[in-house]
Amino acid sequence: MDGGDGAEADTFLGVEVEDDPSARPPDGGDEGANGGGDHTMDGGGDDAMGDSDGDGDGTGEGEDEPEPELDLENLGVDDTPPVRDDAITVCTVHSGPVYAVAAVGAILATGSGDDTGALLTPDPAVAGAAAVAAAAAAAGTSSPPPAGTLFPLAHTSSLGESVSAVALSADGAYAAYGAENGVVAVRGVRGDTAQGVTLFEEATAAIHFVAFHPRGPVVLAGDADGTGWMVNAATSSFMAVFAGHGGAVTCGGWSPDGRTAVTGAADGVVRVWDPKATTVAVSVSNERGDYHPAGVGVVALALHPSADTPVGASGGDDGSVYLWSTATGKVLTKVPPHAESVEAVAFSPAGGEHLAAAALDGTLRVWDVAVSAERGAAAHDAGVTAVAWHPTERGMLLKHGACHPRTSVRKKQKRIFF
Repeated sequence: MDGGDGAEADTFLGVEVEDDPSARPPDGGDEGANGGGDHTMDGGGDDAMGDSDGDGDGTGEGEDEPEPELDLENLGVDDTPPVRDDAITVCTVHSGPVYAVAAVGAILATGSGDDTGALLTPDPAVAGAAAVAAAAAAAGTSSPPPAGTLFPLAHTSSLGESVSAVALSADGAYAAYGAENGVVAVRGVRGDTAQGVTLFEEATAAIHFVAFHPRGPVVLAGDADGTGWMVNAATSSFMAVFAGHGGAVTCGGWSPDGRTAVTGAADGVVRVWDPKATTVAVSVSNERGDYHPAGVGVVALALHPSADTPVGASGGDDGSVYLWSTATGKVLTKVPPHAESVEAVAFSPAGGEHLAAAALDGTLRVWDVAVSAERGAAAHDAGVTAVAWHPTERGMLLKHGACHPRTSVRKKQKRIFF
């Protein structure tokens, strides 16, 4: 790994950096109604109380069974209870499901199944007078829009396939979108909202993630063809390719100081790269039998927020979670596994003392990194696919269940505290 100083790290960038069943009333038969035979009202005869078999238990053949419940689904009746919605505002900027959201300051970037990406803001000052007036007019009022209103800033044209990955640069100046057809699109956020989008089509398969360098407009992207690559959003230029994984590059990011890039792949290996030389500095694998076993892909990755703690975490599609050193590649510990694929891992932002792991079995677990002890857990009725720590409180926001074609701001977030 490059042990140079910050100035050297900047050199490679080249930039500034809810029917109850009801039974019919018991049918006593026509004979009882006509008073014939032994069917009397004073208990004469065996069938007085419907006990046609004479055993006195009232459960003879004359007693009808309850009718079965109606099949409401086949009748076209939707008896699903309404979904609780605590949003203070909703922006239907997309016509398809929203697959990805990123936020930096007052800027939000979204990616959708309608094949487009969008930029939004809840800040009227950022949106500008024209956008605020347009929002008021759309609501049929001359009053200012309520707090929390999301104002559209820009919308890309179709990228050809669903946009399932988005990212914003640390200063909120640039946005990147990754599509299922291998396209990465980058654009500026501020200034002219009609500013063009630059498309990079070097990838040959779906883009699984995009991540900005912590100090500059450089984007790291992971491709299903087994490569990772970098583009410069500021100059709209292609920079480099990281080749070597034996499967789709599913997750990745940058070290806190930006000196290294890290990628995880379906081949079960994590690679730490020197971005200047585009070579592998460290690999984390099952070579010693202490990591994700053969056949298990790495689908989630997180890096400790402190540059002084070279530790990473990875989640496997078999439910396993490991912590390892980004400096040596040594596996440090294994966290007790989930029952299904771990889709997200995240260190707490303040000191990185906690690690959250979310899985498709509907579980979220939070671990004390120092002692490998579980500090909290939560269960959901659907798989948890993303988790984000609150930046100042010891709580987090989860994403689980279905996607909808809208973006919302929540007043009651699904948060868990430790």
